Amino acid sequence: MTVSKHTIDLRVAAELDMPQRTVTKATTRFLEVLKHELIKDGEVYIQGLGRFRVVKYTTSTKNLTKLAEKRSVEQPAHFKVFFSKAPALRSALKRKHR
Repeated sequence: MTVSKHTIDLRVAAELDMPQRTVTKATTRFLEVLKHELIKDGEVYIQGLGRFRVVKYTTSTKNLTKLAEKRSVEQPAHFKVFFSKAPALRSALKRKHR
């Protein structure tokens, strides 16, 4: 099951007894800063959750065969974001899914 940001905002607002609008502004800003830092530095670590890391895949050459003729096709560089679990999250997941 996927949980939406809106659902998280509602839960945090209820648990902290805060207006949902205030929580939504805070979580939206948090995500904007997270995105900015990923773009700027390529890596963000959030204690208890884990590490987000941007990896750039450089231009590569792939060989294609067409009518017994090899051609070289350049692929543009692209980026992927990887997530590595923090030890606390990893152990909590192991306990839950035994």
